[in-house]
Amino acid sequence: MIDIGADKTLTISGPDRTTQHFAWTSLDDLEPQFDSSAVAPAEPDRRIDATTATSDQPIEILRSTAVVRGDRDVYMVDLSDGQTMSVSITSLEDNAVFDIVSAAGQLLVSESTTFEISPAQTGEHQIVVGGVRGNATYDLMIHVR
Repeated sequence: MIDIGADKTLTISGPDRTTQHFAWTSLDDLEPQFDSSAVAPAEPDRRIDATTATSDQPIEILRSTAVVRGDRDVYMVDLSDGQTMSVSITSLEDNAVFDIVSAAGQLLVSESTTFEISPAQTGEHQIVVGGVRGNATYDLMIHVR
């Protein structure tokens, strides 16, 4: 469902009950506003301190698990200045994707299967994993250097 408000807001709701909000002053600056309140906080085993990773001693994490339709798995990755994080996801039925939200709360990528970032700010970045069709069994690879 797409809803365009008189207050220059656009709301897109997907069939799996996900919602993205956009705000603009002109069509040239249409940009997403990520609503982090819609995502449950990360469980303790999904918090990753990658601040010590370097190009000589990278950190690689592989999570093999599943997410139920309509739910989201949230991973918090603590990054430092100058680091690069690569994220990729594979799933048996090609139905798992992720969003990445910066430490400042800005949506950096939506419904992706691969992404690399050298963050502008240090702090906890969110990787939000979900299925696009039904339940999704996935392998999530996070590489920080």
